[in-house]
Amino acid sequence: MGVNNTNYSLNAVSGLTGDITKKVLTFTTAGDDKVYDGATSASVTLGGLQGVLGSDTVSIDNTGVSWAFADKNVAFDASGVVTDKALSQSGAYTLAGSDAGNYDITQPTSISAKITQKAISVSGIAIDTKEYDGNTTATADISSASFTGVVGADTVGLQGGTYTFNDKTAGTGKAVSVTGLGVNNTNYSLNAVSGLTGDITKKVLTFTTAGDDKVYDGATTASVTLGGLQGVLGSDTVSIDNTGVSWTFADKNV
Repeated sequence: MGVNNTNYSLNAVSGLTGDITKKVLTFTTAGDDKVYDGATSASVTLGGLQGVLGSDTVSIDNTGVSWAFADKNVAFDASGVVTDKALSQSGAYTLAGSDAGNYDITQPTSISAKITQKAISVSGIAIDTKEYDGNTTATADISSASFTGVVGADTVGLQGGTYTFNDKTAGTGKAVSVTGLGVNNTNYSLNAVSGLTGDITKKVLTFTTAGDDKVYDGATTASVTLGGLQGVLGSDTVSIDNTGVSWTFADKNV
């Protein structure tokens, strides 16, 4: 260092001071989705530090840092789709490593994640026995339904559901399917329900029977006139089979 006038020389300069500010590093932070567990605790995944120079040794120290959702519940958008919830940070990330003193760190902002619905199972659904009515519709008694997988003291009940026999015919232990069955707690979803069975009992028909008068013929044989079947449903094809049926008077006399 010198001066720009050749008639002069510059004495040695000493006592100068200055500042070296810390280089600010950044890192990515992504909130981790979790299945509903009844708690507000959250976690995040940290990306690598960005901006570290050369072979400097610097790392993120997350001691004392925690994350939480504002509440424990699953959030939905206007279309009913599960959506992100904001996370709040407690504590601050710091730097570790032999060169950490030369750096500073920017804390993450606007971190969010989803709480997704917890899938639970139901048992104890009883299909109501019905009399044959020509269709496959079924009804169920859910008063004894119980759930597996519910968290803590959460209250959950069934809602909706359309039950259907596999066919319309009478029988016992007939397979029943259900669609549209759900639960009334939005923190949960219901696993598919299978293995339901129920009974369709036979419908009892009636018909009129009139005994036929006859002229004395010395025998006890008799005959009757049958009326039409009453109670047949829709276009069902049913008729009376009188094979092996006979009628008699108590004796042959008038």
